Amino acid sequence: MESPIHQIARRFAFPHWRWYGLGVVFLLITTWITVSIPRFSKIVVNALLGEHAYSVVLQLVLLIIGLGLLQIVIRSLSRLLLFWPGRKIESEIKNYYFDHFLELPLLFFQKNPLGDLISRLANDVTQIRACFAFGVLQVANLLFLFSFAVYNMLQVSVSLSLATFVPLLSIIIIARLGAPRIHKYSKIGQTKLGELTNRLTEAFLHVDIVQANDAVDSFVKRAALKGEDVYRANIRLAIIRTVMFPLATLFTGLSYLVVLYYGGMEVIRGHLSVGDILAFNIYVAMLSFPLTALGIIIALLERARSSSERLVELERFEKEKTFECVPALATQKLLSVRNLNFSYGDQRAAVLHNVSFDLEQGSKLGITGPIGSSKTTLLSLLARLYDAPEDTILFKGEDILSIAPQKLRESIGLCLQTAYFFSASIRENLLLGFDEGVSEDRLKESARKAHILDEIEALEHSWDTLVGERGVRLSGGQKQRLALARLFLRDSELVLLDDVTAAVDQSTEQRLLRELRTLQSSLILVSHRPAALRICDEVLLMVEGRIIERAPYDVLMQKHPHLFVELETNVRA
Repeated sequence: MESPIHQIARRFAFPHWRWYGLGVVFLLITTWITVSIPRFSKIVVNALLGEHAYSVVLQLVLLIIGLGLLQIVIRSLSRLLLFWPGRKIESEIKNYYFDHFLELPLLFFQKNPLGDLISRLANDVTQIRACFAFGVLQVANLLFLFSFAVYNMLQVSVSLSLATFVPLLSIIIIARLGAPRIHKYSKIGQTKLGELTNRLTEAFLHVDIVQANDAVDSFVKRAALKGEDVYRANIRLAIIRTVMFPLATLFTGLSYLVVLYYGGMEVIRGHLSVGDILAFNIYVAMLSFPLTALGIIIALLERARSSSERLVELERFEKEKTFECVPALATQKLLSVRNLNFSYGDQRAAVLHNVSFDLEQGSKLGITGPIGSSKTTLLSLLARLYDAPEDTILFKGEDILSIAPQKLRESIGLCLQTAYFFSASIRENLLLGFDEGVSEDRLKESARKAHILDEIEALEHSWDTLVGERGVRLSGGQKQRLALARLFLRDSELVLLDDVTAAVDQSTEQRLLRELRTLQSSLILVSHRPAALRICDEVLLMVEGRIIERAPYDVLMQKHPHLFVELETNVRA
């Protein structure tokens, strides 16, 4: 089975193989120049100790300087070519998962906290970018330097090379032992960071509730506890790295001692020259940095592994799909609900039980009942925010699971009691989902129907007024009416309303109900208010997720007086 990091590499890194390939070629040239300089340095030293002409030495020195300048240019190009794909990969991963999230069912967001999702798109993607940019560079650099340096070292002296490799190979063993622990604490750290981000996000999103309940100190303490978890995980990582890097430096130093002692003895015996020892020391220095940085490389790879796992596991939630269902018989009914039972995710207890009803084209149906009767859940299923069981909800005779979600929502409009607005202008919020084709007259007409037009035009910036995050600059009644205006603009075939007059005064409610009564679309209206329910042809009475009865509102009120007294009491409260 393909590992998560391999999935990320295949999907996002491999398409940029040309950039990587060209970058590796330039890095290969850079490495060749790097290992060539010691050879010429050896010749210069031996020439100075001998009786070679000054002009020959000068030419070699100028050659070394030229190679150094060329190395600077080519090294810069290699880094540009290898780092650019990392930035591109970061952008592509964020775009991919952002698009993926927007097409996931509502249940996904109820199971995954917002702060954790933000952490995965920010911190985890950053770790992956570092792996596929700096990590790739360092791995290639290590392989090339090791190969070229070892080859040249063996050319100088096989015995001295073998003696030098013993402490250098110990660095690899240390890195191998530390890798599993780095992976473990990297994943813990990323998870804890996601929890901390979620805690902070909650505090910022609901700062009014925190302040109103004098819970600032409490939230600060909770955030501090999450911060401590992140701190402890990172401290463990720091301890591992703090142990690994000094040990790597220690064994590098031992390699220098081997070169000085054993190599010095070989010079005394006449087997090696002083230039050979100089070149050998330079080769060891070349190897020491990438081998010492092996711990950094492993840390990068392990962090990228854990981050890839955290990203890929989000794909267990599939996007909304269109299912192949058995075609229903032709029908004149706009909507049919048949024996609908529903429970949330892993929750065993059903919240809807054998719900069945039909809605004719152009008719208006009310739904009422005590709080907790799953009325909002029913509307969410009709709009396919959740997937109902197969063949339980039919729209125009078709199972809604067989209709593409986007196409279904073009025909069905949903307006919930709690209206959400983005940090944008009134115009941008009303035009949500419309890229073009909406005239100014049509925009104003939708606002007029929602009885919010005069208030919009009275504002200083009119339609360009910014409403703030979540519509914080609007009152509850303004939010509900703007949400209705947004719905009227869509001109949906079926309109689903969830207690949308709860935050307006009685006079405004009466005007809105007159608009809803003349609405050409079919309507399902959830409400506890008698005035709202009386505009409906019939009303469903729901109790504990079951439809108890269906009849006009006045008939239901006569049959269930105690229940409706309770509902009206809740409305007044």
